Amino acid sequence: GKLLELNADQYHGATFTYGVKASILMVQCANGELLDAYMKDTIVPQIEEGYSNRVSGKFNGRWSARANGASGRFQAWQNGAYLFVIKAVNDEVFDEIVGKFPYIAKK
Repeated sequence: GKLLELNADQYHGATFTYGVKASILMVQCANGELLDAYMKDTIVPQIEEGYSNRVSGKFNGRWSARANGASGRFQAWQNGAYLFVIKAVNDEVFDEIVGKFPYIAKK
Protein backbone atom coordinates (compact mmCIF):
# COMPACT_ATOMS: atom_id res chain seq x y z
CA GLY A 1 0.00 0.00 0.00
CA LYS A 2 0.99 3.59 -0.57
CA LEU A 3 0.74 6.00 2.36
CA LEU A 4 -1.24 9.15 1.67
CA GLU A 5 0.13 12.64 2.21
CA LEU A 6 -2.24 13.66 5.01
CA ASN A 7 -1.93 15.58 8.26
CA ALA A 8 -1.19 12.77 10.75
CA ASP A 9 -2.99 14.62 13.55
CA GLN A 10 -6.20 14.53 11.54
CA TYR A 11 -6.02 11.61 9.12
CA HIS A 12 -4.37 8.22 8.70
CA GLY A 13 -4.71 6.38 5.43
CA ALA A 14 -3.34 4.21 2.69
CA THR A 15 -4.05 3.48 -0.95
CA PHE A 16 -3.66 -0.01 -2.36
CA THR A 17 -3.33 -0.24 -6.12
CA TYR A 18 -3.86 -3.19 -8.42
CA GLY A 19 -1.86 -2.19 -11.47
CA VAL A 20 -3.69 0.46 -13.44
CA LYS A 21 -7.03 -1.31 -13.16
CA ALA A 22 -8.16 -0.66 -9.57
CA SER A 23 -7.42 0.92 -6.21
CA ILE A 24 -8.72 0.82 -2.65
CA LEU A 25 -8.40 3.87 -0.43
CA MET A 26 -8.84 3.67 3.35
CA VAL A 27 -8.81 6.83 5.46
CA GLN A 28 -9.35 7.14 9.21
CA CYS A 29 -10.45 10.62 10.25
CA ALA A 30 -9.93 12.10 13.71
CA ASN A 31 -13.54 13.32 13.83
CA GLY A 32 -16.76 13.61 11.83
CA GLU A 33 -16.09 17.17 10.69
CA LEU A 34 -12.82 16.10 9.08
CA LEU A 35 -14.52 13.15 7.38
CA ASP A 36 -17.23 15.49 6.05
CA ALA A 37 -14.56 17.86 4.72
CA TYR A 38 -12.59 15.03 3.08
CA MET A 39 -15.72 13.76 1.33
CA LYS A 40 -16.79 17.23 0.16
CA ASP A 41 -13.34 18.48 -0.86
CA THR A 42 -11.73 15.31 -2.23
CA ILE A 43 -14.18 12.51 -3.03
CA VAL A 44 -17.19 14.40 -4.44
CA PRO A 45 -15.07 16.43 -6.91
CA GLN A 46 -13.47 13.19 -8.16
CA ILE A 47 -16.81 11.67 -9.11
CA GLU A 48 -18.17 14.94 -10.52
CA GLU A 49 -15.18 15.25 -12.88
CA GLY A 50 -14.76 11.63 -13.89
CA TYR A 51 -18.11 9.86 -14.03
CA SER A 52 -21.29 10.51 -16.00
CA ASN A 53 -23.66 8.68 -13.61
CA ARG A 54 -23.17 9.57 -9.95
CA VAL A 55 -24.83 10.01 -6.60
CA SER A 56 -23.35 11.06 -3.28
CA GLY A 57 -24.58 12.29 0.05
CA LYS A 58 -24.93 11.70 3.72
CA PHE A 59 -27.69 9.19 4.47
CA ASN A 60 -28.65 8.33 8.05
CA GLY A 61 -25.52 10.13 9.23
CA ARG A 62 -23.12 8.21 6.96
CA TRP A 63 -21.50 9.22 3.71
CA SER A 64 -21.97 7.16 0.59
CA ALA A 65 -21.03 7.77 -3.06
CA ARG A 66 -21.45 5.70 -6.19
CA ALA A 67 -20.54 6.45 -9.77
CA ASN A 68 -19.91 4.83 -13.13
CA GLY A 69 -19.19 5.86 -16.67
CA ALA A 70 -16.30 6.00 -19.12
CA SER A 71 -13.85 6.23 -16.19
CA GLY A 72 -15.12 2.91 -14.79
CA ARG A 73 -16.83 2.25 -11.49
CA PHE A 74 -16.43 4.04 -8.15
CA GLN A 75 -17.87 3.40 -4.71
CA ALA A 76 -17.19 5.15 -1.40
CA TRP A 77 -18.74 4.62 2.01
CA GLN A 78 -18.27 5.61 5.62
CA ASN A 79 -18.01 3.15 8.48
CA GLY A 80 -17.60 5.06 11.73
CA ALA A 81 -14.42 7.14 11.52
CA TYR A 82 -13.28 5.29 8.40
CA LEU A 83 -13.84 6.08 4.75
CA PHE A 84 -13.38 3.38 2.11
CA VAL A 85 -13.16 4.02 -1.64
CA ILE A 86 -12.91 1.46 -4.42
CA LYS A 87 -12.20 2.55 -8.00
CA ALA A 88 -11.98 0.17 -10.94
CA VAL A 89 -11.80 0.44 -14.73
CA ASN A 90 -14.95 -1.69 -15.21
CA ASP A 91 -17.58 -3.78 -13.41
CA GLU A 92 -15.65 -7.04 -13.78
CA VAL A 93 -12.54 -5.66 -12.08
CA PHE A 94 -14.67 -3.95 -9.43
CA ASP A 95 -16.40 -7.23 -8.57
CA GLU A 96 -13.05 -9.01 -8.41
CA ILE A 97 -11.68 -6.43 -5.94
CA VAL A 98 -14.83 -6.59 -3.81
CA GLY A 99 -14.54 -10.38 -3.72
CA LYS A 100 -10.99 -10.14 -2.34
CA PHE A 101 -11.54 -7.27 0.09
CA PRO A 102 -12.34 -8.78 3.52
CA TYR A 103 -14.24 -5.76 4.87
CA ILE A 104 -17.22 -5.89 2.52
CA ALA A 105 -19.53 -8.53 1.11
CA LYS A 106 -20.64 -8.65 -2.51
CA LYS A 107 -24.40 -8.09 -2.78
